[in-house]
Amino acid sequence: MASQPQTLASLQYLRAIAAMMVVYHHAIGQIDAYGAQLSDYRIGPSGVDLFFVLSGFIMYYITDLRPQPALQFLKNRLIRVAPIYWLVTLVVCALVWLVPTLFKTTQIDATTIAMSLLFIPHYSLAFPGQISPILVPGWTLNYEMFFYALFALALLTRSRAFIIAGIIISLVLLGRVSHSTHAVVVTFTHNVMLEFLFGVLIGKWFLRKDSMIGTPTVAWAMIGAGALGMALLPQLDGINDLRFVARGIPAALIVLGVLALERTRPVRFMRLPLLLGNASYSLYLTHILALGLYRELWRLIVTPTDSTVQALLFILTASVFCTAVGIASYRMLERPMDRWLRGRPS
Repeated sequence: MASQPQTLASLQYLRAIAAMMVVYHHAIGQIDAYGAQLSDYRIGPSGVDLFFVLSGFIMYYITDLRPQPALQFLKNRLIRVAPIYWLVTLVVCALVWLVPTLFKTTQIDATTIAMSLLFIPHYSLAFPGQISPILVPGWTLNYEMFFYALFALALLTRSRAFIIAGIIISLVLLGRVSHSTHAVVVTFTHNVMLEFLFGVLIGKWFLRKDSMIGTPTVAWAMIGAGALGMALLPQLDGINDLRFVARGIPAALIVLGVLALERTRPVRFMRLPLLLGNASYSLYLTHILALGLYRELWRLIVTPTDSTVQALLFILTASVFCTAVGIASYRMLERPMDRWLRGRPS
């Protein structure tokens, strides 16, 4: 019998950090005066890259220690990801119609609703040059669904990592020579796909019994190098055309370093960070709604200025509000829905 996957506390903490980075990124843009003060600090989008590397690792890790048929894998992932995303997307659609002031730019029609719910990449109505579903953070779920399909295909073979690497590298190389502007082609040939492969390769390494990387000092050095690269590399003009370099490699270094620490001594479980990690998906999905509501509440009591202190106070309090909403969504919606759909008692 295959052993059960060990819950790695450090990865839950990284999920929490990744979600909060994305919240910070979107909070900056809520009020123009604050965005002007903080727009140079662009580390927030790298939270997505952490998620992609973590996703590749977790899928490889779990399916190695708990093998499952390809169709069962797809069913489990769909149950885990889709229902809460569909619910939040439909809530956004209803609010766009009922309370449009909550959203600065969101536009919808029947086609974009259908394509968003079906995880089909498409161009935004509000920003015609940008590929984005109605619920903006959902663009990453288009990739996740593709990764799940690719991983299910690889489960049918004996060389999961080889198949995944071959397909992803081929698609990225195709993207470098393709001149297509079709949203599906642009999405699934982008070099950000390599970040999922990084996670898979890290998973393959971690599952080896002799997988060690020197001392804890070396592991912390990798984490530090990744964090520094994540802070500095995206600031270089033009490098975002190679996102896997600017953000993906630093994210992979952080994940690798954290797992190397787990190899030397398992990271201690702490209640609040673990809760934030568990709630990170709900936080990621609901924070746009929460930010829109908080922005309107803030404007009722504060007149925005170009004060950096005021901007930072808004970011801090908005992040706390989003976190509370995310945890509530996790406890009252995401977790009960997941258990019900899997036939488990609440």
